[in-house]
Amino acid sequence: MLELKDLRMVTLCENTTTNPFTLAEWGLSIHIEAGKERILYDTGAGSKGIILHNADVLGVDLTAINEIVLSHGHQDHTGGLKDVLMRTKYLGKNRKVDILCHPQALSEVYVRSPPSTEYWYFGFSHVPSELERFGAVFKTKRDAVWLNDDVVISGEIPMTNDFETVGEVFGIKTSEGIIKDTEMMDEKSLYIKTEKGLVVVLGCAHRGTINTIHDAQQTTGIEDVYMVIGGTHLANVPEYRMTSTIDELKRLKIKRLGVSHCTGQKESARLAVEFGSDIFFFNNVSTVVSHV
Repeated sequence: MLELKDLRMVTLCENTTTNPFTLAEWGLSIHIEAGKERILYDTGAGSKGIILHNADVLGVDLTAINEIVLSHGHQDHTGGLKDVLMRTKYLGKNRKVDILCHPQALSEVYVRSPPSTEYWYFGFSHVPSELERFGAVFKTKRDAVWLNDDVVISGEIPMTNDFETVGEVFGIKTSEGIIKDTEMMDEKSLYIKTEKGLVVVLGCAHRGTINTIHDAQQTTGIEDVYMVIGGTHLANVPEYRMTSTIDELKRLKIKRLGVSHCTGQKESARLAVEFGSDIFFFNNVSTVVSHV
């Protein structure tokens, strides 16, 4: 299993930042060094080259990444993909980069803002064939993908509890038009096996933070969960879901909880109180998780 000293994560894009030289945007991107792997997990929203700016400020060499993992197809997680690929191509000696995602991540998806019933486009904001010009090699798969013995990209995450749902605001385009999408099957998380337990990296956890953690345990065969980091999609959830999530995280005895992006400010504050500073941290732009 991977030793924690060989794991380093730097958050490049997120809603907030604590570094005055970096920029924030609504979205998420985390650069992960796991042993010899160099993984870019999501690419942020792509606002005015923010991911490139922040990578430079934080000393992250994007030309050295082995693969890009897209947690799902929403614009705030895929918008910076072209910027990253242009850098890997022109500064990385025309390197090709694998883009790993669920097939549905490249489809047309929509969202609405209640009480409005009108959907607006919120899906993949690039033309895949154009990105291939910049070295992208799309590898789409519904099942789990092991990058090595210690790092795995999740398959389709089962929904097995009675309190987590995708929600009512998402839509997907079909031959019959735009219909409600209560499945969000393209959600993919990243699981890392370490000597202290699992590290679970979340994009938005649309299919549920707890469902995702349980899938990580099932996929890897490891029960102990050391860290959960990323977007938990707890903003404005019902009280039953919030308390059930907190109860299960406590039962799992996680050692570190770093939340980002779609967690919600009130919900983040509540988690901070529930878990304390020894466990909880805000995973903002410029946050570095390292155990060296």
